[in-house]
Amino acid sequence: MEPQAAGYDADTICYGAAEHEAWNPDPDGQLLFTYTCNSNEFTKLLANMAIYVPRVVTLKNPLAAVP
Repeated sequence: MEPQAAGYDADTICYGAAEHEAWNPDPDGQLLFTYTCNSNEFTKLLANMAIYVPRVVTLKNPLAAVP
């Protein structure tokens, strides 16, 4: 997380990024991956259970052919 991003918390850590080509409807045009976050402070995690939820991200594939 970027310090200037909304919702930034120095105690939040994100990890476990994995690409999921098998679930990707357009593997040639986009990347689909997941990651998860957690908090170094258990009380913050209990107060905000949305921290520890897997996230799904799609990005344009930088190696995709230009149409």
